[in-house]
Amino acid sequence: YHRSGCRSSPSQAYPYPLLIPLDPFNSPRLLSQPTQEHYKQPGPQPCERHKDKAFGKEPENIALAVKELGLRYIVITSVTRDDLSDGGANHFVKVIEAIRKLNPSSKIELLIPDFQGKMEALHLILDVKPYVLNHNIETVPRLYSIIRPKANYKVSLQILKEAKKYNPKQITKSGLMVGLGEKSIEIIQVMKDLCEINCDILTIGQYLRPSKEHYPVIEFITPEQFEYYKQKGLQLGFKNVISAPLVRSSYLAEQVSTSIHQVETI
Repeated sequence: YHRSGCRSSPSQAYPYPLLIPLDPFNSPRLLSQPTQEHYKQPGPQPCERHKDKAFGKEPENIALAVKELGLRYIVITSVTRDDLSDGGANHFVKVIEAIRKLNPSSKIELLIPDFQGKMEALHLILDVKPYVLNHNIETVPRLYSIIRPKANYKVSLQILKEAKKYNPKQITKSGLMVGLGEKSIEIIQVMKDLCEINCDILTIGQYLRPSKEHYPVIEFITPEQFEYYKQKGLQLGFKNVISAPLVRSSYLAEQVSTSIHQVETI
């Protein structure tokens, strides 16, 4: 599940067809026992006995799973681990190395946290050259204090900017959830901010409330508005924009990233 939710509560009327696309890849979520999410939602908290102790067998287990399932494209993400000194960056590296050892032809996309703006942690990941580096901006700056109180919009932008600066050939990607109370003009400004730092791919999807304890859906965005966002994003300079109600960060990830790679190699 996307950490901003991908299920509606029984109390909400859901206006879209309940069709969940199945993609030929998996999205393991690393380091997922002790966590402190940026969203205002209930969940397990970091515990002292796990601090700085990543799950030792996780890299090998994921690599074996990729091999047994015959995955050609895999999206790796993690919970936010601000309790770890490197935010989990070294663990990401171990997972990538383990996958490549057993699955040298598999392409790896990473969906990373902000590492609290620690660029040395980001550099560790960039040094192993993931096929795509994704860091979700999630929402508009005005709503950060409500939706992502422990995150920082400028830090998220800086992560994506530094990725391109460190390796100009690195494909970068970000995502937005809409229906949280944002205005269209605010979404367009976020698009402009991302284009200014040469972000390649943008995904936009409808926020859905996982439970009554989570932030409510303020608005269900129409398919026509999603299409408008897509066309506006392409006009602004994104190489690909995937915008629709059920879109999530890893939606059709292989097809989206491969199309970008083909354009850049022509």
